[in-house]
Amino acid sequence: MKEKLFIDTWGWVVLHNKREPRHAEVDRFYRKWRLRGGTIYTSDYIFDEAIHQGYLNLEWISPERFSKARELRFRFADKPMISFTDLTSMIVMKDLSIKSILTR
Repeated sequence: MKEKLFIDTWGWVVLHNKREPRHAEVDRFYRKWRLRGGTIYTSDYIFDEAIHQGYLNLEWISPERFSKARELRFRFADKPMISFTDLTSMIVMKDLSIKSILTR
């Protein structure tokens, strides 16, 4: 089975901005992942925040996923710094059994 990687907004930002302090490290990691043939995912919520090149598996936040993320918001009410987009990412990763994430 191919390894799966979820890339969130900050992962894309660091990957595409050479002035980011960790750009070189993230770029190396990303290139190695692609060379190994791993599958890359992101969501439509992240898509609106980052630049893409057409080889991604874009995962839509369906009404069902939205509801699951809303349930997480209630469960993590004591952690208001977790964005709703992050919660939707958690749902996509769980749905697709993704255990790796590229983020900041």
